[in-house]
Amino acid sequence: MWLEGWAGCVLYADDFSLSKYEIDAISGEYIIENEKVKAVIQLPEFTINLMAKSGTHSVQTNPAQFAAAKSVEFINAKAIKVNCELLDEQKSPISIEFALEDKALKMNIDGDSELDLSSDFQFPGSIASRANDYFIVPRATGIMFPVSEQYPFWEFSCYGWKATMPFIGVTNLNNGYMVCTHDQYDAVFQFTKPPGENLYTFNVQHKPAKSKLGYDRIVFIVLVENGYVEMCKWYREIGEKVVL
Repeated sequence: MWLEGWAGCVLYADDFSLSKYEIDAISGEYIIENEKVKAVIQLPEFTINLMAKSGTHSVQTNPAQFAAAKSVEFINAKAIKVNCELLDEQKSPISIEFALEDKALKMNIDGDSELDLSSDFQFPGSIASRANDYFIVPRATGIMFPVSEQYPFWEFSCYGWKATMPFIGVTNLNNGYMVCTHDQYDAVFQFTKPPGENLYTFNVQHKPAKSKLGYDRIVFIVLVENGYVEMCKWYREIGEKVVL
């Protein structure tokens, strides 16, 4: 059994032993920016701070260390590529390219399509909610509810028959952000309440494709300044690019 995490928990089990897995990874702070946003990627934890240069808002992710960063390639001022090893027995090589596109941070997880993937992995990390925030879930005609309330269906499966768009949005009815995946057939958003907290948050879980990585996994964090309207407009534009 493989255990991974950063929050406190209680385990009940009989006849087992634990050993600490030492991670050999580089550390550092890496900055990319364009005319609208700035992203700070912190290694080895893979925390991300995405900030609007207008000063209106920013988001900070929690750690999501499913891989060990081994080296960083600087592509240009707007993009870097982090070469990694998965935290599995094979130490399978993958890479994560971080690139800014307008007000979005695009993260492309690339590896051998035949790479064995025995379980889900989370990336990016969750983002702490604020008391005046609302979740937006594009399920059926859409659901909007305060972050203090539990999502009634536990998780939002992007491949579910009522899923209309593969993203979760958060807004204070003005600005906010969305987390969107290209991989709606192998992605699930799970809602959780961190221990000791009163507000829910969410994370995106990437699932194996027939026990393999299968294909590049692409996910976006997008800053928005016009709530749900801008979220849908952004998704329509990115969808048109993918189709064309």
